[in-house]
Amino acid sequence: MNSRISHAIGLAVVIVGSLGLGGCVVDNDAPSAEGMSSEGLTLTHETADRVEGTFHRREQTIAFELSVVPGGHRARIVDAAGAPLVETTYRDGVEDTTLLGGVARLRGAVDAAEPELEGDAHVFEQMSARPETSLIAELKEALRIAGVEPAFFSAVDAPAQPGLTPQSWLDIQGNWHINCGEYHDFPTWTFWGWTTFELWPENYVASASLRVLTPWYNPTEYAYNFSGTLYLRRQYAGYQGRVMNVTQPGFNGVCSRPLVAKAY
Repeated sequence: MNSRISHAIGLAVVIVGSLGLGGCVVDNDAPSAEGMSSEGLTLTHETADRVEGTFHRREQTIAFELSVVPGGHRARIVDAAGAPLVETTYRDGVEDTTLLGGVARLRGAVDAAEPELEGDAHVFEQMSARPETSLIAELKEALRIAGVEPAFFSAVDAPAQPGLTPQSWLDIQGNWHINCGEYHDFPTWTFWGWTTFELWPENYVASASLRVLTPWYNPTEYAYNFSGTLYLRRQYAGYQGRVMNVTQPGFNGVCSRPLVAKAY
């Protein structure tokens, strides 16, 4: 693969591949799915209405409590010292989230381009500055690999409904097909929505970019001429992430390098 990666603030990019405290340690020798891994995940409690545990990678540890509440689900994530990072509830398609113990509160539909925000408008910058927050997207991947019921941490696992936008189209497998010079925007402010983006060429190679859309400037992240699969993860870097196929159409208007994107 010939790829060049420029890192945007608050985002991590990896090429396909695998990225211990008490309790039930997940079997990390089990085959990983779609380049994700359960490495570092320890489940200390797992019942039909509550899942608890810890997650450790890159010398950082977070603890989590996921539970069923009337009409929905609740998640609480804290750092190694017990300080709250994310406290969030999901009911009837609406997320209500408090970040960093009350620095800001976000509320809105998980597919909304921008939430209602109360508190510090710079909360995403504060979240991105915390190394523990880089584990949140990977925690959700690890829970998925470990077989934890997705409703405990995700609201986007319903069967895909094929659709069309002016810039892309969605197939029944939940894959977005993005033609040359076009893009698709994914809300990234939400815990229950999309946190991991999987990109691959529809044909042989593709070139892509990811830009975090915020009121302030964020550098665009690029990957050129890749032939495998890329994973991009966000850590509350902004309201939306714009995935774009940066290959331009040919002189006849034909796109020879369509891009495929799937979000989790």
